[in-house]
Amino acid sequence: MRNLLILSFLVAACAPSPAAGTPQISAPPPVATTTLNPAALNPDPLSTGTLNATDIAWAQLMIPMHEGLLQLLDQAPGRVTDPDLARLAAQVGTAHRAELPALRDILTRAGITSANPHEGHDMPGMVTKTDLTMITSITGPAFTRLFIAHLRGHLEQVTLISKAEGKSGTDPAAHTLAAAMVKSRTAQLATLNHLTSLN
Repeated sequence: MRNLLILSFLVAACAPSPAAGTPQISAPPPVATTTLNPAALNPDPLSTGTLNATDIAWAQLMIPMHEGLLQLLDQAPGRVTDPDLARLAAQVGTAHRAELPALRDILTRAGITSANPHEGHDMPGMVTKTDLTMITSITGPAFTRLFIAHLRGHLEQVTLISKAEGKSGTDPAAHTLAAAMVKSRTAQLATLNHLTSLN
C-alpha cells in the first residue's frame, strides 16, 4: 500500500489534448509532479513476481513518453542546423530506442497488454500528436526553439520520474534501467543546457 501512495508521477495532471485550432507556438508545460494513483491506470497494475505497482506504472508512462519524443527527434535531421544539437538529438534517440524493449519487457512480465493508458493525455514531458502536428509546420529558429523546449522538458521529467521509480519500485531490472536512465538523461540535459547557453 505504501508504494501505491508515495510514487510521484504525472497521471493526475493528465488532460485531454486541446481541440484543434489556430496553432500557437509555446513551450511545453512546466515540469511538475502530482501523486500517482496506480489503481487509476488501465489495466489495474497488481504486483507480479518482483514487480510492484510502481514498477508497472513507471513502465506504462515511460513507453509513450519515449515513443512521442522519438517522433520529435525523427524531425531533427535536415531541420536542426546546429551540428552539436543535431548530434545530441541523435544520441538521445539511440538511447531511447535501446531502452524501449526493456520497458516493454516489464509489462510483458506483468501480463499487461501493450495498450497505452496515456493515449491522448497532455502532460509535462510528453510529446503529443498535437505537438507533433504543430512543430511539423514550423521552420527556422521557431522550430529550433520549440524542439529544444520539448527536449528539455522531456529530459527533466524522465529524470524526475525515474528517480521516483528507484525509491519506490521493487523490481531489480526496473531499478537498474531507471538508474541508467537517470544517469543518461542527466548528462544529456547538461549537454543541452551547455549548448543553449552558448547561443
